[in-house]
Amino acid sequence: MQEKLRLLADDALDNNESLLLIHPKENVYFSELVEAIKPLLERNKDIFLDKNAQSVTSRFNYPHIYNLSIDESNPLCHIVKYLIVILAGEKQKRTDDYVQQLLDSDAKLLPRDVALTVSKEGLVDLSRISHQTKLLDHAIDLLDGRRIYLHQFLRRHFSANFVDTPRILNFAIQQSLKVEVRVDPFRIGDMSRYRNIIECDTWFGPGFSQRLLNSRDKLEKVTKHHFNGDNHRESVYYFLSYINARF
Repeated sequence: MQEKLRLLADDALDNNESLLLIHPKENVYFSELVEAIKPLLERNKDIFLDKNAQSVTSRFNYPHIYNLSIDESNPLCHIVKYLIVILAGEKQKRTDDYVQQLLDSDAKLLPRDVALTVSKEGLVDLSRISHQTKLLDHAIDLLDGRRIYLHQFLRRHFSANFVDTPRILNFAIQQSLKVEVRVDPFRIGDMSRYRNIIECDTWFGPGFSQRLLNSRDKLEKVTKHHFNGDNHRESVYYFLSYINARF
């Protein structure tokens, strides 16, 4: 079971997916873990369906998991999913792993089986390998069905997506500027699972409008925008937009 949890953790990390958003029936590692763990929970369902149950460690907040699951048609199935998410999440790479990799003089600078030229500073010159790669909003397409990523420390909060950084780098490449980056040494995913979402910052504030644009109150405005893709599985994200009403 520990090996299956590690495989699930690596699979989600490699494909830039949230464990919470993975559908168990669509992921073989998740499905196998559900089949392994569900009988145990069914034998002890009185405990897991007790909203006051307490864990002997700080790893699990059973009342919280219960509250997330109780409104579902089959709460036990959802409790199984949340437990797997927690257990697999413990096996994903952390910020400390990336720090240690940077400190290790013998560490590999590219993911497994990736053949790109790396400078002595540990950087890949994206502006010279446009025939080998394509920089997307959330990945570097290797044009062979695989994708790698900009380094983890270029992600917002070191853990989210990249927001506008790839677009800025693409603009620089189009201006014939030299663009060298460090890539993520751990992740390598499948392009067939790529989602070209736009990740944004906030979920509050009014929608953008001409009324806000014409405002004369000289206050900074926060506006809300959202993008819905054709794929219903793609999440809705928001971004922060400021309007200075003095103009």
